[in-house]
Amino acid sequence: MVAVTSGEEDGWGADDPVVMASTMKVPVALAFHELVDRGEIDPAQMVDLDPTTKTPGPVGLSLAEDAARMSLRDLARVMLTISDNAATDEIIRVTGVGHINERLREWGCRHTVIAGDLRELLDGAAADLGLARYEDIKDTPIVGDIRALDASTTTRSTARDMTTLLANIWTDAVATSAACAQVRTAMGQQVSRRMTPATPSGGQLAAKSGGLFGFVRNEVGVITYPDGEPYAFAVFTQAHVRFDNEAGINAAMAASVNASISRLRSR
Repeated sequence: MVAVTSGEEDGWGADDPVVMASTMKVPVALAFHELVDRGEIDPAQMVDLDPTTKTPGPVGLSLAEDAARMSLRDLARVMLTISDNAATDEIIRVTGVGHINERLREWGCRHTVIAGDLRELLDGAAADLGLARYEDIKDTPIVGDIRALDASTTTRSTARDMTTLLANIWTDAVATSAACAQVRTAMGQQVSRRMTPATPSGGQLAAKSGGLFGFVRNEVGVITYPDGEPYAFAVFTQAHVRFDNEAGINAAMAASVNASISRLRSR
């Protein structure tokens, strides 16, 4: 947790490596919008998504049975608001994994690595289970010792990297001010409101959730109090039992964020 204005921190295990899951979509979006602002990507470019090759996922275009056409700008928006995997891989394709990782290092996120796109992550999980591709998993039990759940091999970060990045996005200290504004707006429109219990009446929540195979449940974002003070948070969890006690984990995540903010505000 970081108090954006003062830079004061509160937390536990801030430098431990963690599995990012869909929280990786925040730096992907920032790198994309930066290239847009610099004129290197046309956000109005239309992209055709083939239902037979698009990246699978639980929501949005990933579920479409028919061909879809959407602009890069709108793909970037649904990537953050509903965490659409098919949209994400199109944004990664035009932005470039190498470029995203280079910008992360330049933004000071030295422990954050985007190991590949989401199709590679999902197909890698299938390969670890002895299958050809993710669509073949179906009813195959997913165990906890696959590479996608190992923070030493998969797309990874630390809580400190993420709260630092978020604080910098909220103060226009990275990328470009226009890119930061685009990310702030889209995060404020995220459909999932897991951190609502930690957001005071009259406050504002902008967040990005992350989940993976029923083991990983993450949330990063910024809560702005009614007095205008923003607090950047990053909570990463990994359960021992798949899909076990999800409501309890959500409640504990929100409680931990609320407690950290309370400690920061009492100093």
